[in-house]
Amino acid sequence: MKNNNLVLEFKKQKDGIVQLILSNSLLGGNDAIEFQKDLSELIVDDAVEVVVFDLANVEQINSSGLGMLVASNSNILRSKKKLVLVNLSSKVQDLVKMTHLDKVLNITNNLESAL
Repeated sequence: MKNNNLVLEFKKQKDGIVQLILSNSLLGGNDAIEFQKDLSELIVDDAVEVVVFDLANVEQINSSGLGMLVASNSNILRSKKKLVLVNLSSKVQDLVKMTHLDKVLNITNNLESAL
């Protein structure tokens, strides 16, 4: 993944699994557009089966940021792959539940339980 302002770190965990550690703000905008392009390039790789978004650092998220997560999930599912969100703060968890996105997105407590 290229240098994207939304991604602090990119890690290959084990066969087929990549982890993106996201920055502290998911607010959409131009960064989200660039993020989707980079994500599309990542998921065309047949070796990638699961993409993990680590949200431990995310302190701010708005409706555009939530839209980015939903769009990412749709793109990944269309590629017959899986997106897992891990390490959501209680603030982000509350927002995801309030918007009922917990019914749409695959969320778990930590990376180990995602694998």
